[in-house]
Amino acid sequence: MKKTIIKWSIILAVLIIFICCINFSRGRWIIPAQVERVVFQGYTSCDGPISDTVELTDSEIRKLVFNYNCASYAGEVTADSCTSEFSFTFYLRDGSSIYAGDAHTRNPRIEVSPPHGERYWIKSKALADYAQELIKKYDLTVS
Repeated sequence: MKKTIIKWSIILAVLIIFICCINFSRGRWIIPAQVERVVFQGYTSCDGPISDTVELTDSEIRKLVFNYNCASYAGEVTADSCTSEFSFTFYLRDGSSIYAGDAHTRNPRIEVSPPHGERYWIKSKALADYAQELIKKYDLTVS
């Protein structure tokens, strides 16, 4: 019985590590230590008002990265969006950046522009909820 539990635990750990490696190699995972800073912005529009931006604290960055990494992949971006309830840009220590902004839809779908490769969608209610917390905390609403 003990050997079976150990065997399945090892298999599960190897599978999780494999999935993490795939996501990291495709640019879909961020390691908190590689983030230099994150700039967060509330509402933006191509032809209208935009809110202020703030630079997040280290603890806010860790929580944002955790929620980002837990998001599920939702396909490639096939259309451009002009309006966004929130966006954030991860500035990485290697000089590159990753932009992510919501699609301004009822469905919490977020467009990600990685430093290399094509743009893609992720879904995460937790990430969208956390972004709303930050909007309220920093009063990033448009008057």
